[in-house]
Amino acid sequence: MKYILDTNQIINYFHNIAETIEKLTPLFREGIAISVITIAEYLRGAYRSGNPRKNIKVFQDFLITAQIRILPVDLEIANQYAKFQANFEKNGERIPNFDLLIASTAMVHNLTLISGDKIFKKIKNLKLI
Repeated sequence: MKYILDTNQIINYFHNIAETIEKLTPLFREGIAISVITIAEYLRGAYRSGNPRKNIKVFQDFLITAQIRILPVDLEIANQYAKFQANFEKNGERIPNFDLLIASTAMVHNLTLISGDKIFKKIKNLKLI
């Protein structure tokens, strides 16, 4: 496992965004994970959609078919998140909690985060595509 997906990449994949599909397809063979936080973000959107049942089923099928590993938030990730957020707050900045938990998961597991969100560029030493 080398990569962790941000929620926006999953949504783009489901919307058949060519750039995302081209980027992700070869990476599935190398191993992709998601944070349990990504599941929460995706499901929130699915429940707000016009067809929650269909969107949840598509997501569940994707996780199984693509053999996506789900990573929990554990004490090490919580500690990394707290350090990051404390440092950002000292500098008068704040990164959304879910984004920082996903980034902390990537850091703890030494994974490259695949995201279209520019906010992740603020996190030093985070491997990012």
